[in-house]
Formats: sequence, C-alpha cells, structure tokens
Amino acid sequence: MLDEEALTHDLSGGLQQSVTMFRAIGMVSRMPFFQGMDSECVRTVVSCLRTQHFIGSDIVARQSDICTGCYYLFAGSVALVTHQECVLLL
Repeated sequence: MLDEEALTHDLSGGLQQSVTMFRAIGMVSRMPFFQGMDSECVRTVVSCLRTQHFIGSDIVARQSDICTGCYYLFAGSVALVTHQECVLLL
C-alpha cells in the first residue's frame, strides 16, 4: 500500500490538500449513498470530513462510546471483539 504522507511530504500545503481532496472525493463518490450525487455536493461533503488513520490492532470504538460520525474503511478489515467489548482494526 502507498503511504500518502511520504509521497506528498515535499509538496506545498495547498497541493497536499488538493491531493487529499481528490483521493477523498473518489472514495466517497463510490459509496452507494453518494452515487449519482452532484459533484459539488460530494466536494462539500468531503470538505467536512476529518481524516484519521488507524493501524493494526488500534481500537476504533468501545461498546459504550458515542460515535459522532461515520467511518470509511479504505483498506484492511475491522473485527468486533466481544470479549474485550471493542472494535479492532486488523
């Protein structure tokens, strides 16, 4: 898998944001909920997103957590581990 940060490290801040926006628009527009939506509307939604990166065995949420957003899985898998009452990214 490519490391976006390593690839864009030497780019200007504005260009880094453009690359991130382009990548996010592509990912979001493939989601069934957003398919067929006007491209400017998708761009507006993407501009409100906050990116978080998780690595293997990170805890994404616990059973009693109140999640205030949605999560898009770009790569990897998620497992529900009931004995620890948490969701792990594997």
